[in-house]
Amino acid sequence: MGMGKRRLLFAGTALLLISFLLLFLFLHPRNRTLIILSLGDSLTSSSYGSYLPSLGRALDKAEISHKIVDGGRPGHTSGEYLSFLRNSPSLFTPSPDIVLLMLGTNDVRSDGDKTDREGFRRHMNGIIDLVLAQGSPDSPPQIFLIIPPPLRRLDLPTFDGDSPRRLREEIVPELESLAKTRHLKIVDLRPLFLEHPRLLPGVHPSSEGYRAMGLLIGRSLVKALSPP
Repeated sequence: MGMGKRRLLFAGTALLLISFLLLFLFLHPRNRTLIILSLGDSLTSSSYGSYLPSLGRALDKAEISHKIVDGGRPGHTSGEYLSFLRNSPSLFTPSPDIVLLMLGTNDVRSDGDKTDREGFRRHMNGIIDLVLAQGSPDSPPQIFLIIPPPLRRLDLPTFDGDSPRRLREEIVPELESLAKTRHLKIVDLRPLFLEHPRLLPGVHPSSEGYRAMGLLIGRSLVKALSPP
């Protein structure tokens, strides 16, 4: 091989390596701002509290540039939230990189919001379909399904004695099944509150409980975003 061809091959290889390096730097979460959309009911954000500030602090600590969009809708069931999303296109502008989805607690209420298991599954699949349709087909948002805290002390009249069982035996298995069949990541909040019951004085966590939720979700995101 002549000197000219060797130089040309060297230049081509160097250019290819530089291209891969630039692509890595662009895609790596620490080198660009991640858009994180948090979808859910009052366990996401409400007058009771919010896990979003402590989520942001966890990402700051990991030096991950981010913007968190608050999609919390207090009192919403899965069906109500699906209707809300269909009429809220601005939530997806700009297109999110990551979507955190936590619903199901209001579906086990004992009033008119009570949702059967089949309905919950149908609504959640509709929400997932809608979310995945956002952005480019080559890079749809990455969805994290969040299993909500257990129902231990029912301090709201909209829940009855069967609500904890339904959450445990209907909602949680559906979320686990959705994560498996739709190939979604899952974050389980139950162990946190079972280990530290004082963080969950009622249906809603305490302010410290919301902070702990955000840190746990943040650690899960950081782990998922870290290169292998």
